[in-house]
Order: sequence, then C-alpha cells, then structure tokens
Amino acid sequence: MRKNWTSVVYGLALPAVLLVGLSGCGDSKPARFYVLSPVQIEQTATPPQIPARGARGRSIGVGPVDIPKYLDRAPLVVFSTDNQLELNEFDRWGEPLADSFARATAGNLERITGASRVELYPFLAGGRANPDYQVVIEVLQFRLGRDGRIDLQANWSIFGGEARRNLASGSTRVQRSVTPGDMNKAVNTMSSAVAMLSQEVAAALDSLPAPR
Repeated sequence: MRKNWTSVVYGLALPAVLLVGLSGCGDSKPARFYVLSPVQIEQTATPPQIPARGARGRSIGVGPVDIPKYLDRAPLVVFSTDNQLELNEFDRWGEPLADSFARATAGNLERITGASRVELYPFLAGGRANPDYQVVIEVLQFRLGRDGRIDLQANWSIFGGEARRNLASGSTRVQRSVTPGDMNKAVNTMSSAVAMLSQEVAAALDSLPAPR
C-alpha cells in the first residue's frame, strides 16, 4: 500500500562507486564500502537528455526516501532465494542506503533538469526559501540477487506550490543483471537503476507548470 505523502513537510553527488579498504586486525579480511552515485546519461539505456522545462531555473528538494527495514543496515543485503537474505559483512554501505539513494537521485536531477539548485531533505532553513518542487520516494524493493539480478521498484511523488500539493506521481521498475559475485559492478548497476528512476521523475517535472 502506498503512503500518503501529502503531509510530508518541506524541510549532494558523489563520483562513481566509492570503494574503501580498511585493514583489519591480523589476517582478517578487509571491509569494502560502497555508495550509490549519479550516472552519466549515456550510461543508461535511454535517449540523450533534454533539460526539463518545468524545473529549469527552479529548485528541487529530494527526500525523504523510504527504504524497507530489511535493507536499512550497513552490510549489503543479497537475496540467496526469493525469501532468504544474506548479509555481506565485508561489503558494506558507506552511509545509510536511504541517504545514498537520495544523494544519487539529487545528483542525477541536477544534471538532467537545469534546476537552479538541488538539495537533500531535511532542507536548510535560515531564510532560504523551500524548494519549488519536492521529490518524495518510497522504495518498495531494491533487490540484489545472488544470481546477479537487480530489481528496483519504487513509487515517487512530486509536491509543490504554496499548498504543497501533489503535482505528479508515478511508479518505476528497473530490472538488470550483472555477473554474479562482482559487487563493484553490482553497485554500479544499482546506481544506473536509480538514474532510470531519476529520468522518469525529470520527465514528470518537464510537464509541470511553474509552481504558484
């Protein structure tokens, strides 16, 4: 069941996957840390990007992003079967997955839309106006299978205007496959899936009138 985001109150982009090896004690295996990252448009399977007219010169806020609790942990979660999860103790997220997802989405939208600024929820105060548009995302599934299958399913909504109305909503599903066991490539492909979602959000922004 989708959440009602209407009550959500208005309140960054990193290079490719970050991999940091930490030397453990003795002969222990070093941990590797990953983040989702913005993806150049030519890396996705869609045509060249045209800046979204609806967002050009305007501001966009990204978040909150809601992630299933079973994914909300430091070790990367891998599905060994449809119902069984494995935690990769030596392959870990460098920040909470919801934050990484929001950061990658913000970086993608900054590249795509031509917005004057893109920021992350919770938004800065101090006299700065709230973003013209707010993108709220509910991730239903972000599956990384032991067989290399990746499946992203998410609902998203765009809010704007003085009344903080729901201006547009949509659902995105992206399925990809990578070589099993290549975690670096898997996270890069997960980043590409987030980029595909970002493109659908940008297309919705393109159709919106200027917020009032």
